[in-house]
Amino acid sequence: QEDELKLNIQPNPFNPDEEQVTISYEFPNRAVFTVKIYDVNGRRVRELVGDDDTPGQEVSWDGKDDGGNPLPVGIYVILVKAVTDDKTLKGKQSIVIARPID
Repeated sequence: QEDELKLNIQPNPFNPDEEQVTISYEFPNRAVFTVKIYDVNGRRVRELVGDDDTPGQEVSWDGKDDGGNPLPVGIYVILVKAVTDDKTLKGKQSIVIARPID
């Protein structure tokens, strides 16, 4: 069984030169969480959380890929998955990295 996981992403859009984005999600039970970020081509650029079994979670993202490189301006998709003994919940939301034009 697969249900929707509600996400709250702030701020969106965000400028990683000045701030981090906070990705929060609530789930009442213990679960294994993964947070993955993809570019518009579907390529995974960052995995933020492997396993955590604390109900209700919040992680921050600095706008960098897994190698620590700043990602370019653009649209990215954040996918959060929570797996329990009897079900899987997924939440998906897009986010925009924006920087001021000089």
